[in-house]
Amino acid sequence: VIKSVGDMTSALPATKPGTIAYLDGPHGNLTPSAPAVMKATGLGLIAGGVGVAPLLSILRHLENTHDPRPVTLVYGNRSAEQIVYPQQLDQFAAQAGHRVVHVLREPPADWPGPTPALPGVLSEALIRQVFEPCAIAGWTFLLCGPPAMVTTCTRALRGLGVSRDRILAERFEY
Repeated sequence: VIKSVGDMTSALPATKPGTIAYLDGPHGNLTPSAPAVMKATGLGLIAGGVGVAPLLSILRHLENTHDPRPVTLVYGNRSAEQIVYPQQLDQFAAQAGHRVVHVLREPPADWPGPTPALPGVLSEALIRQVFEPCAIAGWTFLLCGPPAMVTTCTRALRGLGVSRDRILAERFEY
């Protein structure tokens, strides 16, 4: 999952198949082997836009290892067309103990999910509503997205009593 905005990512569409590339990573603390993830009784994943990339990797790891813990993904986007791998997310949500909550800022007329007020896609109220029962149950929360989203969601989780050591976050800016 790549958002084409930087020096390297904007060149990717012109890269020809077969070109040799060197990849480095992953970096950061959003990994399934992070101590807070390993000891969690459940996982709350919160993504804004392309911030879903490391969380998709974690979801795939949990599936491949048959991890039985409950997982909820809250995924905010501007429009439905921006949802990355929607069929995979639907398959994930169909499994027992798993849930995906899509939030759109500009939803289609028939949208059944949450639609926040501007400027942010994910509000403190929404995060409290979705995660209140989980916050006191030993869950760990992994957040990835724009700085304002991460700040808002962290504040909401802290307001629910989630300790800082159970919130892993990465912010991205362009």
